[in-house]
Amino acid sequence: MVTYKSDHLAEELRWNEVKRHYPVREKLIRSTAAELGLYLDGGLMLVHGGGTHGHRTVLRWKEEVVRGKTTKMAWEVKWRMDQLSEMIIRTMGEEGIPAVSVSPSDIMRADGEKIDMFDPTAIVDLLERGMVPVLRGDLVPDIFGGWSVVSGDEQMVMLAFLGAKGMIPPIERAGMMMSEDGFHTSYGTKKSRKLDSIGPDEFHRNLGKWERVQLTSKTDASGGIINKLKAAHRIASLGIDTSLFGGMDTDGLRAFLRGDRPGTLFKGFEGDGRCSLGICQKNNRGDPH
Repeated sequence: MVTYKSDHLAEELRWNEVKRHYPVREKLIRSTAAELGLYLDGGLMLVHGGGTHGHRTVLRWKEEVVRGKTTKMAWEVKWRMDQLSEMIIRTMGEEGIPAVSVSPSDIMRADGEKIDMFDPTAIVDLLERGMVPVLRGDLVPDIFGGWSVVSGDEQMVMLAFLGAKGMIPPIERAGMMMSEDGFHTSYGTKKSRKLDSIGPDEFHRNLGKWERVQLTSKTDASGGIINKLKAAHRIASLGIDTSLFGGMDTDGLRAFLRGDRPGTLFKGFEGDGRCSLGICQKNNRGDPH
């Protein structure tokens, strides 16, 4: 959302882009930071996605447009993500938010694209001192060797789970900002409609259908809107109201911070444990999510 990811992913992948500057939406980052500053009252955690910096770089290596050692791939992805995080952290600070970047690879290990280990000590230390921890979608070491992508959405699920277990302060509400004004059942078609809310029964009943009509991993290194839906459902299953709303202006964020219900709401409910683990719904192949 804060980069031009969709435009850049539509461009031909090139083997060498180290000298290329990936632009960001500086005005949008600043207006978001300013809005957050008006409502900041402690206990805030931020997670941002990879944007162009993460997704385009990962896809270039994944599609073997770039070839080389895994260490060089990891360096390029992390160097790009540092660039994006630095812009966000600096702007937050200038708007009065004491944001501090927490590198996922310092506190997490992955099992495939799922988080296998998450040490929340650094996050708790920052929160106790009135700071705002900022995490990001990134590469993290995989327990089986090499590196795996762990999305910002997956990290939000883990933070919600840790809060429910008392390992970090409990999370009262979660918001996911994106370019659209909420979840639309079928983007770009006459039958498409925005859903104001998605309950657990509707999610279970329709997820397979939504997966068939949405663009996901071919143009997104972490699964796109479908993985965002799954993450929102998993967070809601821990009793946490979770909203997906448009962030291309500050209206949706302002409404969310006021306690309103912008975009698409996943109302918190008491799941049976399978939903928080992401295995409550099976796809057409019979594989658990």
